[in-house]
Amino acid sequence: VTTDATCSRIYPTDGVGASLIGFFRADHDTSHATGLEFSLDGYLAGREGLARRFMTANPRQKLGRVVLEDATHGQSLVLTLDSDLQAICESRLRARVAATGSVGGSVLVLDPKTGDVLAAASWPLLETRKGNHPDGAVWNNRTFTTQYAPGTVFKIFTTAALLRHGAIDTATVYLSDKVKGDGIYVRNDRNHKYGNLGLMEAFTKSSNVWFAKAVANLSAEEFYRDLKDFGFGQQTAAPYRAQPAGILNPPKRWSGRSKQTIAIGQEVAVTSLQLGLAVCSAANGGELFAPRMIREVRDDRGQVIEKVRPVSLRRVMTSPLTDLLRKAMGRVVTEGTGVSAGQDWLVVGGKTGTAQKRCEGDSGYTPGAYIASFAGLAPLDDPRLVVVTVLDQPRGVYHYAAQSAAPLFRDIIGDVRRSTDWLTDAP
Repeated sequence: VTTDATCSRIYPTDGVGASLIGFFRADHDTSHATGLEFSLDGYLAGREGLARRFMTANPRQKLGRVVLEDATHGQSLVLTLDSDLQAICESRLRARVAATGSVGGSVLVLDPKTGDVLAAASWPLLETRKGNHPDGAVWNNRTFTTQYAPGTVFKIFTTAALLRHGAIDTATVYLSDKVKGDGIYVRNDRNHKYGNLGLMEAFTKSSNVWFAKAVANLSAEEFYRDLKDFGFGQQTAAPYRAQPAGILNPPKRWSGRSKQTIAIGQEVAVTSLQLGLAVCSAANGGELFAPRMIREVRDDRGQVIEKVRPVSLRRVMTSPLTDLLRKAMGRVVTEGTGVSAGQDWLVVGGKTGTAQKRCEGDSGYTPGAYIASFAGLAPLDDPRLVVVTVLDQPRGVYHYAAQSAAPLFRDIIGDVRRSTDWLTDAP
């Protein structure tokens, strides 16, 4: 509703999606905005007009006015967001943060066939827009603004690079107990000694040792170039301000062990959006899409003046390679580290990630602090949804993604089945 003096907003879903949509507030001659309200101001704002009023010395006698420049109405935007999915993600994130004692978290849902952002929940959550909110963090959506070490979720892309360049094949076997020598020491989680493993077994068990050995067959330049192709180390085109580029240093800045640590998702940092879009390429046959958040642009009469089409940036994998990656992600859920993400009615796939959290402003790690994440596909064979769940510093045993981020994915998919049509008729 617009008048000459004020501009107000109506939010039918109240606090749902608040950190993503943001707010607009005008105070006298100053306006304040966050989120998409701020980033998309160029569409929404319109332009003031200019008129000259004529009057006599008698203040009661007006002679009319002349319009020198007409005002221009702002445009309306139809977003890709699904309010039902957003509400589900926020509800489940709230419950899982409480259950695990996490200090933060996020959930991102994407359509892998278009790159559409369907939901982006972030903790802390805004319960309602009414009243004052002294904690400014409720307006910060971590999906876009927080970068973190992805941990072993990154093995999806390490595997893609290894196979793409013929550094290994599915029959390549390594003794996967430990790697030690030349300043490099890599062990499996909990010091597991797995013996001889092939690719599928190593991916399913998430063997750090196997991947550290396999990546030695890949040149630093090949590995770096492939990871850049997936979009890591660069900002996305999403219309949300303050996006970091993530961390992916060029090979000239790598140490003797960088290839091994990057292969298992350390010494790099990603945002959930970067990670989710890269996972979409494994879900859709190999296309990397730009994130789409605007579906239509409409004029002040509600007429569509532009339909925003999905944008495929480039092909990053062949279809056979993505088929193999999805098969590996399926095994993670049926027999590996992601069994707690499984559904009894739908075949899904994914990859867990448990990474140490870096100290603020320091190159070391915070003792006992972890980022737990899970990147999942639903359904596995013809994915309709890609879901990335992240929990920041879950306590105790919950620091393992298998105990925190993977169950969060499971609960979200269950609610999607019950409350939406996204998985209706899924095989």
